[in-house]
Amino acid sequence: VKATTAAIRRGDLSAKKVAVDAQIANYLAAPVISGRIRADSVTSGGTAVTGIDVDLKRDGDWTAFSGGATVKNIPAKAAGRVKVANGTTTVELASGQATVQGIKAAIAQASTVTIANGATTLDRLASMRQARSRARSRSPARRPLRRSPSMSMLRACRLRRRGAQASAA
Repeated sequence: VKATTAAIRRGDLSAKKVAVDAQIANYLAAPVISGRIRADSVTSGGTAVTGIDVDLKRDGDWTAFSGGATVKNIPAKAAGRVKVANGTTTVELASGQATVQGIKAAIAQASTVTIANGATTLDRLASMRQARSRARSRSPARRPLRRSPSMSMLRACRLRRRGAQASAA
């Protein structure tokens, strides 16, 4: 697939200056992609993502990725690999970082996100308490860290995982 467009829109989803140069293998059963995707901006509802630049590389049954974007004025970068097979999407994050209100945050270790049967499982991500204390200790102004929707989601997933571990014990 080699495509470029100045703009594209469908409903409340729009994209500007999009360039895709990719090869897709096993598209229907378990897609694996290599190439590059760039876009000046993608907007859906109230969420704006700008400066999208992602490199993709085939890694066996996986698609390795490395790149970044700015999401709602928060610059972020990530690297890892993703696999889609048998109705399950698995994302292995090797690294990830973002800068929120001037504070740099990064995942503490490689982590896995699995999406299957309508449920998302997060593995080995730092707890909210650790993230808050690290952010405060590095902030010269000692500004309180505002809870964002993504932070609330991480906390809910962590609590759900703790409940599942307690009931299994």
